[in-house]
Amino acid sequence: MGFLAFWQIPMIGTAVVLVAVVVVLSVRAWSRRGPVSADERKEIASAPMAPTQKGAWWGLLIGVVTLAVLSGILLTKGAAECWENDYLRLVVMGIFIGGIVAHLVMSNRFHITSILQGSMDEREGMIISRASIVLPPAILITLAAWMIMLTERYNEQGAVPLVYLNLVFGSTILVMLIAQSVGVLLGHWIGGFDGQG
Repeated sequence: MGFLAFWQIPMIGTAVVLVAVVVVLSVRAWSRRGPVSADERKEIASAPMAPTQKGAWWGLLIGVVTLAVLSGILLTKGAAECWENDYLRLVVMGIFIGGIVAHLVMSNRFHITSILQGSMDEREGMIISRASIVLPPAILITLAAWMIMLTERYNEQGAVPLVYLNLVFGSTILVMLIAQSVGVLLGHWIGGFDGQG
């Protein structure tokens, strides 16, 4: 059997087209600033980084590190071993839950502080509300990758081991958290609100 079964090619093509459409519509949904003068560019570049932007950078870092560590453990030890070995399963679950909690705390800490201090402005609220438009393509890509990989790997057996249900769920949650941070950073970048740390 080749790398891809014949019936998977149209499915992959459809997934790619859907993701492309969602990405294009998502980027177009963000309002872009008009032309910026040289003085405005200097002012924006020298401005301090917005609280939401700081939180998004922390969220992105924590999400990527958590996903990389879990992927490294699963690739070296194997998904089945991590599922059957009680110690490894607890380690994986601890890293997963710890990563989610750390992401939520660090990415929202700056946001909550700015709300409590009354320093959150309208543009940050707009960026946060629009940040979630990157979630659908991220979820589609994650689920399409799992579906293709698991179908190809376990096609002959006719059943997928239960451990992969947890992996699909966990990876989708982590990708969603990373995508939310990317959405906030894109909002600052597309809107021309990038500040300095």
